[in-house]
Amino acid sequence: MMLPFQDINLTAVLIAAIISFAFGALWYSPILFIKTWMKLTNTKESDCKNAGKTMIYGFIINLIRTYILALVITIMNVTTVSEVMIIAILLWLAMSVPIETNGVLWERKPINLFWLNSIYFLITTWITASILVTWPW
Repeated sequence: MMLPFQDINLTAVLIAAIISFAFGALWYSPILFIKTWMKLTNTKESDCKNAGKTMIYGFIINLIRTYILALVITIMNVTTVSEVMIIAILLWLAMSVPIETNGVLWERKPINLFWLNSIYFLITTWITASILVTWPW
């Protein structure tokens, strides 16, 4: 089986990754859940002062995730936003839920951190995949 790398719209991947990253910045911001996240992870404000390098790495990881998501969407011939929702839920159940559950079970992370991070993954996957499917090719 040949993977359809040539069929991936790199502009759509970049735009979707930027929007997804911006959503993450909003999700983990003072407007929404930064205080909750800091409390659940025992993070102090001083720990977040020099987060620039971490943000760059986070964007690179997000860009790679978005490219792979575009590849999955292309391979599965997903063409509608309703199909995207099914893919987002399946990826959430297959990837985020087990990883976050292991954090709760083995690393003693709070269950509320599980929900905060897992729901973020579900929403951002849906947003990213929706952009990739609806982007004007």
